[in-house]
Amino acid sequence: MKRTTQDQSLIISGETGSGKSETRRLAIKTLLELSVSNPGKKGSKLATQVPAAEFVIELFGNARTLFNPNASRFGKYTELQFTDKGRLCGIKSLDYYLERNRVAAVPSGERNFHIFYYLMAGASPDERQHLHLADKTQYRYLGHRAGTGTRANGLRDYDANRFEQLKMALKSVGLSKRHVAQTCQLVAAILHLGNIEFTIDRGRDVDVAVVRNVDVLGIVAEFLGVQPSALEATLAYKTKLVKRELCTVFLDTDGASDNHDDLAKTLYSLLFTWLNEHINQRLCRDDFDTFIEGISRFVPSVPYFDNAECVRLLQNKPGGLIHIMDDQARRSHKKTDLTMVEAFGKRWGNHSSFKVGPVDQSGSPTFTVNHFNGPMSYSSEGLLERNLDSLNPDFVSLLRGSLAGALDGAEGVGSANPFVKGLFSTKAIATQAHRKNEDIIVSAQQPIKPMRTPSTRRKGTIKRMAMLREDAAVEEQERDDDDARIQGRSEYLV
Repeated sequence: MKRTTQDQSLIISGETGSGKSETRRLAIKTLLELSVSNPGKKGSKLATQVPAAEFVIELFGNARTLFNPNASRFGKYTELQFTDKGRLCGIKSLDYYLERNRVAAVPSGERNFHIFYYLMAGASPDERQHLHLADKTQYRYLGHRAGTGTRANGLRDYDANRFEQLKMALKSVGLSKRHVAQTCQLVAAILHLGNIEFTIDRGRDVDVAVVRNVDVLGIVAEFLGVQPSALEATLAYKTKLVKRELCTVFLDTDGASDNHDDLAKTLYSLLFTWLNEHINQRLCRDDFDTFIEGISRFVPSVPYFDNAECVRLLQNKPGGLIHIMDDQARRSHKKTDLTMVEAFGKRWGNHSSFKVGPVDQSGSPTFTVNHFNGPMSYSSEGLLERNLDSLNPDFVSLLRGSLAGALDGAEGVGSANPFVKGLFSTKAIATQAHRKNEDIIVSAQQPIKPMRTPSTRRKGTIKRMAMLREDAAVEEQERDDDDARIQGRSEYLV
């Protein structure tokens, strides 16, 4: 990199459990040893901050699976930033598609995200009392039966030690004690949220779910900074836009349970995004973006195997698999996973890289794509729902606040907990207002892309390239610098 003055990339790919995460960790460790300043000099703190940042994101984004005790459940892009002398000066981390469904539905034989178990094992007696934590077997979201004997005790000790390491890592990357406490409180709130139970209130004119264990409801409401009645109303009802009119749907016990699972997944996903961005604010060098911008124009084309037909199958607009999925997801009230696969087959049934397969054990149709490294079969179960990844607007109204509460009991002022309220900021969640009343939120979605972009792939910027156009007058557009804008905003910090 110093010799060529060009960016260098490492792409780590492989089968599940093949060691991608460990290989990546060792690669970063090696680069740190080669590029971090000596102790006591400027930049030497990065020697501890970078591993600490990696550790924090790992604990919130990794989980034990059947194939790997420390499997990454999200995609990650890590950018190490260097000075012209080859010294590490910053780091940027972008996260892609966290497996948020794991929060509320742990696969059989696996564990939820590490942080839940580390908190349960490592919290002090005072912390457990404050967080109202019981034995881990009492929490539905932990998803497995507790073991017994030496192995279980060893795992519990390991989890407790990791929690202490997490506290030190959070301090190293710049989180205050207050932020650490608020993070742990939100993780505990998610665990309690999964234990809320519903029953049908027969004393009302219509059958509607109500919370059975109001004590647990009170704990969650306290941690989220809202009134218990407002939280119960948000979980038991659902606001929908029907023919441009806002309607309130009464949920049964199953619908209310699904609703609180959705809220738990939303809270965890937003917390994960906030942690990653908070670390970026501390460790990312914004001036590096200015230095590196446009350098990709000088990088020569790299020869590679041309799998253009498969790329066209996936990305063609209109008609590619992703485009068809997006189109069907937008019309999800009329479309299903089955209609999506049927549309795939109708458009690409004769393509050499695509084949519609039989139904799987869950009764969902499957399809096969012939990628660069061979054919891969996919189940269509839940694809439309996961691709849409929309949030319940009632959650946003409850916790961010709106001047007009859509539900009875919702005060419309948002959470009294500034940390929780900040997670639902306009930067974190895009919303659409009702056409007749801008104070009423009718749809909400967490952005699919990370808050930041890789430094070498800036959009909307044209530099003066004298080497390429000797006499051409090229106007330089003002750069839309997301990183600098995030650095200047305070709504993400309490």
